[in-house]
Amino acid sequence: MNILERLASIPLFQDLTDEELRLLASIARRERYAKGSKLCHQGELGTTFYIFDSGEAQVRRFDIQTGAEEPVGYKRPGDFFGETSLLLGEPRDATVRITADAEVICINKTEFDALREEHSRLFKNLRLSPSVRRKLELRRFPWMEPGETTAEFARKHWWVLVQLLFKPLIALLLTAIVLLLLSHIVPSWSAAFLVLLLISAAVLLGYPILDWRNDYYVVTNKRVVHEEVQLFVSQTRDEAPLDKIQNVTVERRALGNLIGFGDVVIQTAGPRGLIMFRYLCKPEQMMQSIFEEMNRAKARARAEERREIRQELQRQFGWSEEAPPAPIEPRRRYVKELSPLGRVLLRIPHPWVRSEVGETVTWRKHPVFLLQNIAFPLLGLVALVAVAALVGKIHDSPGPGFWLGYMLVVAIVVFLLWYQYVDWGNDIYMVTADALIDVEKKPLFGAEQRRRAGLEMVQNISLDIPGVWGMLLDFGDVVIQTAGVEGSLIFTRVSNPREVQADIVSHIEAFRERQARAEAERRRAELSDWFVAYREILEQKERSQASQAKDKRKSDMERK
Repeated sequence: MNILERLASIPLFQDLTDEELRLLASIARRERYAKGSKLCHQGELGTTFYIFDSGEAQVRRFDIQTGAEEPVGYKRPGDFFGETSLLLGEPRDATVRITADAEVICINKTEFDALREEHSRLFKNLRLSPSVRRKLELRRFPWMEPGETTAEFARKHWWVLVQLLFKPLIALLLTAIVLLLLSHIVPSWSAAFLVLLLISAAVLLGYPILDWRNDYYVVTNKRVVHEEVQLFVSQTRDEAPLDKIQNVTVERRALGNLIGFGDVVIQTAGPRGLIMFRYLCKPEQMMQSIFEEMNRAKARARAEERREIRQELQRQFGWSEEAPPAPIEPRRRYVKELSPLGRVLLRIPHPWVRSEVGETVTWRKHPVFLLQNIAFPLLGLVALVAVAALVGKIHDSPGPGFWLGYMLVVAIVVFLLWYQYVDWGNDIYMVTADALIDVEKKPLFGAEQRRRAGLEMVQNISLDIPGVWGMLLDFGDVVIQTAGVEGSLIFTRVSNPREVQADIVSHIEAFRERQARAEAERRRAELSDWFVAYREILEQKERSQASQAKDKRKSDMERK
């Protein structure tokens, strides 16, 4: 078949128009692969959709439980794979190895995305598999990293909404009865009473519905997240990386079995230990999704290890010369989850609230708490100025004793202002390249408490934005659960806690990448030592065999 005919035979593209098929064929290319070569490796990020035109390939999958790579199927002419890679950019679920010389039609994701962007009305008729269609419909969130994708999204069961609506419905019913009675007493106001009833219904029923919709549970290819938002009141977010999850279980109560909901209990290694996904419609599906993403993460790590081994073998045999890897730095993330007032106030740089030097980021408490602490001495200073002005009008020249006492009081008030400002400035929270630090220090010779936790000990991070003022001014607490003796660190009352949480997460990911790179270097060095020793043994064996052959020839000559 030619490329156009082959594309038309693929279920994914069967509903495309002739024009769309021709556009798709313009970016498709034929490639030949010899027996023994590999099209892709399990765990690596996919960027290509493959269609077999000839030849054969074996599909192999790494089993996390047994640690072995086993064959799970074959690809022959007319077969294809890579739909999730083409449309979602997800990692490969298997390794594909060519077992007979093959000719393959390839479609690159970058070119495919560019084509879809250029022709926005085209490709609406792709025949997507249900799983891919569902993932494409899942939303992205502002806190997600580049390359992070949503694997599962869920809200609480409708039973929670019923509970939230019960009291408002009672209140609405009572309001309707009262307004009905009033409309009989004052008939001319019936229209106004009807409008009031509609407004009451919108408020009493709309708020619980919005409150229910704002709470969600998410599984991504990097972490699990639970977010609770009480509109205009508070916000909390609990999250844990996939590699810190120890176990996942499902719990159902009698009512849950009756109307179809349950809880997913996620066990982590942190002191708090649990992240609860409550009142899920399909808790088993959520649990399965978490395990699948955990296994994929392990497979990606395993694939990376094998890639490093291949690179070291190629280097040992002189088949490749790789440039040294670029240094790993935290990827700065600007989180767009701000209130309207927060967008006005907190987007203005405040170096005295947040400062960044190299990889070290330092935060202080929100300025509103500085104003709270200095309010009393500041009012006292204003009162002293007013007293001085009043005395100047009443007395032309007060005595020196008055001014001496006045200056003493002013000095005390100024000292209190200075003390409160320094006390606020001395309490800092820091994230460095390898640690989190919480410092609380009193001015002058006061007590100092410093707590430190290594980034490798962090188990999960949550944020809590308390009350209306916290939502309005964007301040709150960031709670870092660790597995160390420190237990948990709490960065209290920081400005824009969402961004603080994002900064910490990005530093942790950069730290783990550096750790993984260091471990890879260690393994490569160890592997290199093995090969050096192997070559020495081979050379020693060759010398021994050459010496034995020489002695044998000499012995044979002497006998002759």
